[in-house]
Amino acid sequence: MKFQYLFFTAITMVLLSGCITPTPLPPLNLSVPDTEQQAELIQAVIGRLKDPDSAKFGQMTLIDDGKGACVEVNAKNTYGGYNGYQQAYLANMKSVGWQVINIYDSTREQCFRFLHNAINGGSGTNDYKTVAKKDVGNSLSGFPVTMECKINLDCIEGKSCRSKKGGGTECR
Repeated sequence: MKFQYLFFTAITMVLLSGCITPTPLPPLNLSVPDTEQQAELIQAVIGRLKDPDSAKFGQMTLIDDGKGACVEVNAKNTYGGYNGYQQAYLANMKSVGWQVINIYDSTREQCFRFLHNAINGGSGTNDYKTVAKKDVGNSLSGFPVTMECKINLDCIEGKSCRSKKGGGTECR
């Protein structure tokens, strides 16, 4: 009797497990930024470079209605040599505008997928944590917890805008 109960329970669990499906992400929406948006993206990226005057920009793509962006950039490193084109991962924060998450040696497709998953809370974000792990640090849905902010709406759900030592504010 006990065996029949366990067998029936196991079969039921197997059958029901097929009924639970993760919520699919919305389709990836890519667009080309207009001239004003390109200038904003360039300004954000230049602020993160060691030698901003050496910057050469390639393709720029907006992700999911301008919530994120991937920007190809090649700039000189500390030793004066060019790194080769890398992807700048950017998030469009509500009150502070474009913020560079980081600049990685990755493909455009990896940038698209990482930001799309991070923006939409997809489980696929973990697939790209190896790409982003270099400097993103402690993150939630792929975005850094310590991103600059002005108001709580700039922060990811569960985080708030707080003062940091040395001035300024950050999401924590």
